[in-house]
Amino acid sequence: MADAPSQQENSTEKISSVAAESATTTTTTTVSATTTASANASTLAAVSASATEQSSESNATPSAEELAQKGIVFEQAQGKAIKMAPWLKSMLLNALVYVLLLCCFSHLYVVQATPLVLHELTGVAVCLVVIGHVVLFKSFFGYAFRQKSGVLLYRDVIVSLLFAAFVITTISGVGYSHELFDDIIRLPGDRRMWHTIHTVAAAYLMILIGFHLGCYLNKFYTFLGDTTVMLMGTTGVKGDEASSAQDNSRKVVCYVHILLHVCLGLIAFNGAMQFYATGFYHKLFAERVFSFYDFDRSAIWNVVDQVSIAMLFMVISAIIYRFLLHKGARQ
Repeated sequence: MADAPSQQENSTEKISSVAAESATTTTTTTVSATTTASANASTLAAVSASATEQSSESNATPSAEELAQKGIVFEQAQGKAIKMAPWLKSMLLNALVYVLLLCCFSHLYVVQATPLVLHELTGVAVCLVVIGHVVLFKSFFGYAFRQKSGVLLYRDVIVSLLFAAFVITTISGVGYSHELFDDIIRLPGDRRMWHTIHTVAAAYLMILIGFHLGCYLNKFYTFLGDTTVMLMGTTGVKGDEASSAQDNSRKVVCYVHILLHVCLGLIAFNGAMQFYATGFYHKLFAERVFSFYDFDRSAIWNVVDQVSIAMLFMVISAIIYRFLLHKGARQ
């Protein structure tokens, strides 16, 4: 019987300890819940403040309706910005390649104007630029010689001949090198032979460059007309002003084309005169192995004469290309 009170006391102590632990747990839970609630409240307050700031900023910015009322058509302006970006990027990239090719080839065909080492360095630079040009238009080789129309076959033949002339000119230039490749690469045959091959191949290369450019002269006219219309800002015009804007753009494009025709005609005429006066045709039959250079004139005018010869064959090629294009259209 003496053990009964002690057991009862033990039970009471256990119940007290459980109650204390339960109270401690409840207190801890209450404290954590209070902390979480306060944290959530602070987070909600921060989000609410951020939303209030954003709403105040959005309220400060004019809406699309207000911009439209002020005469600013936001959607059209945004659409033009999206369309102009790739167009401008492509135009600048192609223009850069063409300008580099024009400068390099212009320098190559006036050998006497600069030291021979610069001529060979320019030849190496031309090879690099041509490789970049081929990489930019590598899709062309995927469908070359697969078309049956005469105009496309004409273009593909010109590209093939141009590539062959460029390779022969490059190899013969390495064989005739006096500066860069003299002690590095030795090709069979003597330098005199490579000089003759280099001169003849370079003459045909200039003519084929002109023929190659002539295949894309019509495309350049179209591109120039589209660019003129876009720069005039008549593409997004609607309503009553559309017809007058289109008439103005057609007139401007017509004037630009006429001006380009006149300029090309004068350049081609000068090219024909220089082709005969300098005896350029003698190099085509290996009758002369040196390039004509007028030391009494400035280097710029000598460059213009050489470029004019290439432009002469560009105009001839453009006429042939246009004839084949209309003939294929009729068929």
